[in-house]
Amino acid sequence: LFIDSDYQRGIAYIYNQQGLIMVQTDRYDSAYYYLSKGLAVFTSIQDANGTANINLDLADLYILKGQYSKALVSAQKAYATYIETGDKQGEAKTLIAMSKIYTKSNQKGEALKQAKNALNLATRIGDKKVRQEALINLAKIEDMQNITKAALEHYKQYTVLNDSIFNDEKTRQVTELNTLYETEKKEKELAFHKSELQLRNAEIRQKQTVQNTLIGGLVAMALIVLLIIRAYQQKKKAAILILAQKDEIEQKNHELQT
Repeated sequence: LFIDSDYQRGIAYIYNQQGLIMVQTDRYDSAYYYLSKGLAVFTSIQDANGTANINLDLADLYILKGQYSKALVSAQKAYATYIETGDKQGEAKTLIAMSKIYTKSNQKGEALKQAKNALNLATRIGDKKVRQEALINLAKIEDMQNITKAALEHYKQYTVLNDSIFNDEKTRQVTELNTLYETEKKEKELAFHKSELQLRNAEIRQKQTVQNTLIGGLVAMALIVLLIIRAYQQKKKAAILILAQKDEIEQKNHELQT
């Protein structure tokens, strides 16, 4: 559908999703192929958000492949674009990726710095899921660097936040179910009222039909009675006329005889 309509953004999105699927199945070469194709399309249509997202995905892919220099270049490109577009969530996610790259490259100080920056930004924008990711990332880095007390504190915060997110999700699901239940309940009530209204209308139409039939019958009977009365009156008039004519004839005959 997207190819037929030449919808370039849709094509790029499909390439992006195919690349992510390849990453999940450990097919890194195929993942790179699709992500690169998607990046090229997003770049050609100047879609900054799409370009930044794929650069971040490429950074994650390069980390998995152990190509940390390439990973850092892609992450820096994504970070610069997110700053330009004002995407704070993207910035925080990229800082997390950069801290992982520095950790893999054994740049401990920079890794710790970017991990803290990611947590501060995620906290500032109030994004619970990104803050959750930043907390566990920072806790792991601190643990690897033997900063035990801070690692334990951040892990505790991660656990509390994880429970909060879990509860939020459950609350959301319960709310959705309640909304769905109320919606279905109202739909059933509406259907019942509609059925009841249709039944009442049918009864009213039936009564009206009976009433119209009765009225029609009464009118027909009245017409018949009127016709009978009229016929009787005309017959009576005719009989009176005949009697009058007979009397007149008899009177004239009597006069002639005398």
